[in-house]
Amino acid sequence: INQGRILPPYGMKVEADRASMKLRVSSSKDSVTERFDDIKNAVSQISSLASENEAISLEDTSVNQVSGGSSRATAVPYFESFDSSSANLKLTIDLGEQSHSLLNSLIIFNDFLNDLNLSETITVQALSVATEISNPEMYRPELIAKVYQELEAVQQEYGQAVKFEITGLHSNLQTIQLTDTEYYIYLEPNIIVSEF
Repeated sequence: INQGRILPPYGMKVEADRASMKLRVSSSKDSVTERFDDIKNAVSQISSLASENEAISLEDTSVNQVSGGSSRATAVPYFESFDSSSANLKLTIDLGEQSHSLLNSLIIFNDFLNDLNLSETITVQALSVATEISNPEMYRPELIAKVYQELEAVQQEYGQAVKFEITGLHSNLQTIQLTDTEYYIYLEPNIIVSEF
């Protein structure tokens, strides 16, 4: 990103505090039930290995099921109508602990994946590796303070007759990624200024 670009007002630069890797775990077993059990066992093994690893945490797990429908005239159990199953996992590394960098995190993730000893029917696919801000809401009070500081400066310049109506201070925080580890986090308030 061009560092010379104009960034939105009411924001601040923030360093990412964790790296994350998203994985998809799928099974090549024939039946839906076997695939589901196979994936469940794989996720359990990954979870166990992550709990033993001081650097890595298993942050999130979700199961995906893609409906294939049924061409058979007879009714089939609901679960059997799914023709594909997979699970998505999110592993994270705290960048603040033990001086972990993004590059160091990639090495740790790679070593973790190499340590997995899963069934031959299991496929583990890395979907993405990125840095992120684990708790962007912690910056909201400071961003709101920036909005009020600017408006107070306007009132000091033009007098107390200037009135403001502000909305959007509690809407979603926006982010722009500046570098691999640096983000610009900002608010987009609506400010109506009136002078009496």
